[in-house]
Amino acid sequence: MQATHAGCWKALRGLGAWRAQCINMRCNGAFGRQLRLYPSLGCSGKKEAVDLDCLAADILSHPLSMIQKLAPRAPIARLKWSCLRASAGEWLITAPFETASLCITVSLNGRPTRFRTRIVSDRGSLELDNFHDYFVQLPGNVSRARKIALPFVQNIKGLTAAGVNLLGRAVRNEHGYPGLRTLVADFYAAASASPTGAPPITPDEAIAVAEARDQIMRLARSA
Repeated sequence: MQATHAGCWKALRGLGAWRAQCINMRCNGAFGRQLRLYPSLGCSGKKEAVDLDCLAADILSHPLSMIQKLAPRAPIARLKWSCLRASAGEWLITAPFETASLCITVSLNGRPTRFRTRIVSDRGSLELDNFHDYFVQLPGNVSRARKIALPFVQNIKGLTAAGVNLLGRAVRNEHGYPGLRTLVADFYAAASASPTGAPPITPDEAIAVAEARDQIMRLARSA
């Protein structure tokens, strides 16, 4: 979950002035609020030799842990999850939380491989590339001019963020797995601290993710 949690910290920083509204899902306005995660991973080897549903279940801990960090008040193990299984390895998972909708789309056949997170709020949206560890923040202001400019603004921001991120990783000699060093360092710091030192991922958080994952797996089997 190294990229997952590194991405969470970047998303929390990127939410800026409307962080509370987005994370705590307390926005008031005319439009709905959403937290969407899109893991899409390729499989090596012959597909007939791979259980795609087992791989999809293994992937679930990543988006569930992100929801846990981005919406800490959401009791993920007790949410009313639903799962639409279109075919092996193709899951659409949703759950309501207060006035927000949580959505996880897992695809083991879709290409290109990616892991993206989209947070939508009344005040704007944030799109996070979990594989490469950068985000693009889009304002929520509405006008005809902004609608016309949106594709250009979005792509320019994405190109800039990806370039700065790649340069930073090159300087840090971080060729792959962005965020892994930070996560490992946090675990070592927690292990070397006093017995009361809290780990980056608490036992309660891990258990909640496992319970939510088991619930979704049962739904997928019966779909």
